[in-house]
Amino acid sequence: MKCALIFPPQWDPRQPPLSIPTIAGVLKSKGHEVKAWDVNLYLYWQLIFSRLNEKKIANTLKQYLRIDALKDAEKFSKLNSELEYAIYSEYDETENHQLYWDNLHTPYSANKSDDWKTAVNKPENFPFFERIKSHIEEIIEWNPDIIFISCISDTQIFSALSIASHLRASMQNVKIMVGGHAFIQRKNILIKQSWLFKTIDAICFSNGEPSIIAISEGKPLDQVPNILWFNNNKIQSSINTEPFEYNDSFKPDFSVLPMKYYLSPTIVIPIETARGCPWSKCAFCNHPLINVEQKMTNNQSIRSLLSVINEMKEHITNGYKSFAFVDEALSYDRFKNLSSELSNLEEDLTWICYLRLEQQHNIAEFKNAKKAGCKKIFFGLETGSDRLLKLYKKGTTSKIAKRVLKEASAAGIAIHLFIITGFAKETDTDRAENEELLKEILPVINTFGFTYDIFPLSVAIDTSLYLKPKYYGASIKRNEKHDLTSRFNLYFPKETRNVHSEYNHKIKQMIESYLKGKIGIRNLKISHDSMHLLLIDSHCND
Repeated sequence: MKCALIFPPQWDPRQPPLSIPTIAGVLKSKGHEVKAWDVNLYLYWQLIFSRLNEKKIANTLKQYLRIDALKDAEKFSKLNSELEYAIYSEYDETENHQLYWDNLHTPYSANKSDDWKTAVNKPENFPFFERIKSHIEEIIEWNPDIIFISCISDTQIFSALSIASHLRASMQNVKIMVGGHAFIQRKNILIKQSWLFKTIDAICFSNGEPSIIAISEGKPLDQVPNILWFNNNKIQSSINTEPFEYNDSFKPDFSVLPMKYYLSPTIVIPIETARGCPWSKCAFCNHPLINVEQKMTNNQSIRSLLSVINEMKEHITNGYKSFAFVDEALSYDRFKNLSSELSNLEEDLTWICYLRLEQQHNIAEFKNAKKAGCKKIFFGLETGSDRLLKLYKKGTTSKIAKRVLKEASAAGIAIHLFIITGFAKETDTDRAENEELLKEILPVINTFGFTYDIFPLSVAIDTSLYLKPKYYGASIKRNEKHDLTSRFNLYFPKETRNVHSEYNHKIKQMIESYLKGKIGIRNLKISHDSMHLLLIDSHCND
């Protein structure tokens, strides 16, 4: 079979995505012919090329892509911003649609089926369409048997649908599938959108690999796992849900992507060592539901370390030495064993990862990770309130969080904190405990590498918080016109909203007071996690 893989706009074009190489590797191992189109990257380059006749933009791009640009973080941030402004200003002269490195603002909502229909029926309403149209013609000319469009973010939905519509108009017999998190999280509401299946043949609501393999083997849709499809005047759902089963020979195939064209001075390779969350119990998170759908053992589908290390050795041979482990969170054992294996490679590697604040973590293992090249760890702190941590089933305590964060910092590893405010029935005591935790760890952190996000609690559809809001003292804010909403805000009276806003401001002020104005990545408007690794590595080696 000829299989076309598409990664649509908008996603950050500074590093390669993992979804396309993963599917390409699986399909090639089955003997299929595979070509990939990173249409997202094409769009950004098209916009930049439109401005290269301007000497300033051409010079900015040249400086930005030099590896030594990373050594001066403030200068790199300035170059980054100048390029982003060129992209923004070229994308849409009316400014109704705004494109950035890491976001897309549009008057259309990914939460409204009417706007999805606009993307299918009137793609010309979106500025990206004319700019990527010629690139899509290449796919039509290649004439594939199967097309898979990977949508990991809501920002990709409109282009995915526009591309699918254009392809369908030109290719009646091709099988068109869409998948990725943007569709997975909407499974139970897409079941009502029968109109979609005039354009696409199937929606993957779980792992895409088993689905696309089954279709590539010629199986009828009623025998394909993990999909929604249309038959007998209604949407059908696969009876069988299959996990993606790793084997020791598994490895993504990055050769299908234009690796030298990603908009970064150097590439950070994304590596997945497992699927699913090792905890998977948080009340506000939809990953437990996804893991149940995927029938994972112990909430995860785990890849052997042999497979991971063999893949990394190949990347190292190809000249790549920076890596981002993109598991939702490495378990303690996986973190420990991975650090040990990487130390044995005797290569000058650098990497980042995501961890839970687990009891088992200790300073000895953080030091081992540091020696093995770990530069930064991203932690879901959420809150320092033990009452809220217990209520929302985080599986940790403020005492554990303080110790783990201090020990990671003492080992010389930078940290990122995801902080949630605006819990229902959040009390002054809860907020005070959160502040106490931050005050205890801020004096010992790596100030250059430290970053944080503060955001209000939101409710993923079909989670425990969504299904039983009263148990958490919560009320969900709904908008009937937004019929494809997969994540909701909580409802608060106006006076309470002011309290939350003021508290967020207070937390930011407190953090900055401890950091005493020292420059760091948090000041640089660099949101892509992999770019943090490059800046920290260059800063430490300067």
